[in-house]
Amino acid sequence: MSCIDPYQQIMVEHQYSHKLTVTVKQAKNVTKGAFGDMLDTPDPYVELFIPTAPDSRKRTKHINNDVNPEWNETFEFILDPNQENVLEVTLMDANYVMDETIGTATFQISSLKVGEKKEVLFIISKVIEIILELSLEVCSSTDLRFSMALCDEEKDFRQQRKHRIMHHLNNFLGSNKANHLTATRDVPVIAILGSGGGFRAMVGFAGVMKALYESGIFDCATYIAGLSGSTWYMSTLYSHPDFPVKGPKEINEELMNSVSHNPLKLLTPQKVKRYIEALWKKKNSGQPVTFTDIFGMLIGETLLQNRMDTTLNNMKEKVNKAQSALPLFTCLHVKPDVSELMFADWVEFSPYEIGMAKYGTFMTPSLFGSKFFMGTVVKQYKENPLHFLMGIWGSAFAILFNRVLGVSNSQNKGPTMEEELENIRLRHLVSNDSDSDDESQGPKGTENPDVEKEHLQSSQESWVQRMLMALVGDSALFTTREGRAGKVHNFMLGLNLSTSYPLSPLAGLCTQESLEEDEMDTAVADPDEFERIYEPLDVKSKKIHVVDSGLTFNLPYPLILRPQRGVDLIISFDFSARPSDSSPPFKIIKQAIMDSIEYRRQNPSRCSVSLSSVEARRYFNKPQSNNHT
Repeated sequence: MSCIDPYQQIMVEHQYSHKLTVTVKQAKNVTKGAFGDMLDTPDPYVELFIPTAPDSRKRTKHINNDVNPEWNETFEFILDPNQENVLEVTLMDANYVMDETIGTATFQISSLKVGEKKEVLFIISKVIEIILELSLEVCSSTDLRFSMALCDEEKDFRQQRKHRIMHHLNNFLGSNKANHLTATRDVPVIAILGSGGGFRAMVGFAGVMKALYESGIFDCATYIAGLSGSTWYMSTLYSHPDFPVKGPKEINEELMNSVSHNPLKLLTPQKVKRYIEALWKKKNSGQPVTFTDIFGMLIGETLLQNRMDTTLNNMKEKVNKAQSALPLFTCLHVKPDVSELMFADWVEFSPYEIGMAKYGTFMTPSLFGSKFFMGTVVKQYKENPLHFLMGIWGSAFAILFNRVLGVSNSQNKGPTMEEELENIRLRHLVSNDSDSDDESQGPKGTENPDVEKEHLQSSQESWVQRMLMALVGDSALFTTREGRAGKVHNFMLGLNLSTSYPLSPLAGLCTQESLEEDEMDTAVADPDEFERIYEPLDVKSKKIHVVDSGLTFNLPYPLILRPQRGVDLIISFDFSARPSDSSPPFKIIKQAIMDSIEYRRQNPSRCSVSLSSVEARRYFNKPQSNNHT
């Protein structure tokens, strides 16, 4: 179980899982019966299946024409020791049309002791022998970090950054030696914030960063945090191969050229076909896909261009010597059937970790999207590219895409992205450009290869056209969260959550009178606003939905108001849309103050000495709405 933290309301009770290792060694006397063997010698393989395991089905390769095959292949299953786990061993015969089941046997895993390794003989059809070697052990280490504390890498970064900031601050203060810092303990933690607002926010933040960089203020910052459109600029800046040697001025010029191109060029049949190929490959590997995947590709093609393979993990080299402020990004975890205004968990991203501070659960960026069970990776995928994360961080535009196109919001559900991909065959995605020497001969049995090529090209264009229609049509891609929100495997699958009620040591100082003084000039918030503030994530759900944080609250306060980060000064830039010039220019900040006061009114025993800790605790659990565009 993780250590008790005074800021944590929901604790992760971590129970170690078990790892079952199965080595399929060999089989003897494989037979399909006298008549079956006469028609065809078996091509056997073994399939392993544990219904209670998350990655439940595995298989060996098949061996052609062998009645005494030897595989010596090893597989691993992560198991919940509290469940009744049964191993099903099925001997199969590989065929061209449909594989044939020869026989099945079962094994009660509970009969195997922890730390024990033994060879087990399975008898099928009285004569077939299958020999497996089984071993069971406790997963004593996990792939998740359970703690509310900052990770060691961020702590080291902060320490190194202090020395650099002290130097830059003294330069910034100029010749007035009396104001100069002499010790790193006196160095303030400064955070720069950018809001959401799509391309408006991205362009606005580009100008802001240029000014901060040229004035020397950027060199004095420990953190730079953004959401939605601001993350697009941060991603472009920090993924640039010449940053920080080159500053925002030169990089902004490249960005200007990128966004000035006609966006319709992103939807040519050739490019859309490439998008579909990438989506089909991702789905075929076992990962979920939604419209946000396509949106991320469009953003990446526009802003990153030849850096489409870059990842969040690659940004470490931009901060490995504390040479730049640490970038922080965010999105929301939401439930498919609950409005994000009622329930949302803030998810934070940095080059060091991704996780949810509400639960004190974090992982390295390379594991985000992989399959987890009870804190252990059961299937690791290649790290998601940065453009996929950019699609999630700025998915508000993707979710509102149907409004931009004028598509009606019908309740008739069309096909989801995954259902659309199910209809696409690999042969429709084969490139017409082949390096094969015998391409001119055409497929076997084809007398006219040119006719076959025209048919293939026609099929490809047909699917491209269908996909384009799906993008602008009235389908579930837009009308349901299943189709439009980003979706990844649930990294908290199988964990146990419990509610904790920490009390502030200064709770007695937070009296009703002090709250009333704070509330004198502030409007009262919605009394039902905090109704679901402590509602936990569903640890039984195999996948989670992630969306743009700007759909609820348009500045990333939760990232830098974590008490562990101890931010002293916030330099905030709000690019939110204002209905008119008379609209309040500091609406988001005022909302933060009002929500903090309302939280303390409802939870006087939990109030903290600092406004920032209350803010952080409140916004990790339940963000507030705004007029994000």
